[in-house]
Amino acid sequence: MVSMEIAVIGIGAVGTIISARFAQQGQKTYVVCKHEETLKKVQEHGLRVIGVKGRYSVKANIEPVLLIEDLPDNLDAILYVTKTIDLEEAIERSLNKLKKNGTIITTQNGVLEEELSEKYSKYNFLASTISFGATLLGPAYSQQTSSGEIIVGRIDGKTPSTEVDKKIFSLYNKIEPTTWTDNIIGYKYSKLLINSAISSLGAVSGLTLGEMMKRKNTRLAFLRIISEGVEVADRNNINLEKLNRLNFYNLAIPLRGYDPTKFSYGMFKRHLILKLVGKKYQNLKSSMLQSIERGRKTEIEHLNGHLVKRGEQLNSDIRLNKYIVALVKKIENGQSTPSIDNLEVVENKTIEFFNN
Repeated sequence: MVSMEIAVIGIGAVGTIISARFAQQGQKTYVVCKHEETLKKVQEHGLRVIGVKGRYSVKANIEPVLLIEDLPDNLDAILYVTKTIDLEEAIERSLNKLKKNGTIITTQNGVLEEELSEKYSKYNFLASTISFGATLLGPAYSQQTSSGEIIVGRIDGKTPSTEVDKKIFSLYNKIEPTTWTDNIIGYKYSKLLINSAISSLGAVSGLTLGEMMKRKNTRLAFLRIISEGVEVADRNNINLEKLNRLNFYNLAIPLRGYDPTKFSYGMFKRHLILKLVGKKYQNLKSSMLQSIERGRKTEIEHLNGHLVKRGEQLNSDIRLNKYIVALVKKIENGQSTPSIDNLEVVENKTIEFFNN
């Protein structure tokens, strides 16, 4: 396998785990620390991870730098594990660090890749979805709260066509089971739907996924968010892919002329699936909630906000997503706080939208 020079920009919850696991495989990995405190921690202790894969610290093969501008030149690939709102700026600041025809690899929850891949068409462009759960406990210190799967593919839909493609796939596959796809946008959109439900409702409530999925009406809100998203995807001619065995077409329910509170085998099955998801990922803490707790902007505009924007263009019913965007912005701006009361309001709005 080809030797590769790679950097990771964004060593938050997920980026810390990925960087540590790359280094464990003998891959020298430059990590951008962004803050002096984080740089010092990595220099002294390396990257620390606890959770479902055990407890480990990794210092060998980790090359920390403070800023993007401190990265070496002629990198083969840069993996961006930033928030969606920070992605384009990070790419712009780091392009001169990539060698000609270098590889851009994105991991974000949104679906910016189609637009960005056109803008940066002279580079090899990979996108990935990463579905294991992670919580940042401190600088370069992460907890992996669940296992998951990784999907990676080229935006142009081609099979792996460079040695870097193959190397990235191999590195990912030793972190979690990894699949190469020719429909990465379909996977990204599926990830968008699941995050629009998990992340936003977590930010609204302050609860973990396991706590939320114990509530019947929260599960119903979860289904409504996804169902609105499935309609938007259909009208955009996007073929949604299964993610972590979830079939979003099977989860979707009619948005009009349907009473989801009445018992049916179909609704019983949907609720059961969500209960099982809640049990499997019971400790998963919303990334949007983590942003709010750290006083940072959330990704709401790139998750539920994206569905609202596309839905309004296509005359889709996106009322619950639109309501949640407004509510999360109030929380983000300090006008409200994550609470059960806010979650109950969302639950009531869900019933209202189905009835009207």
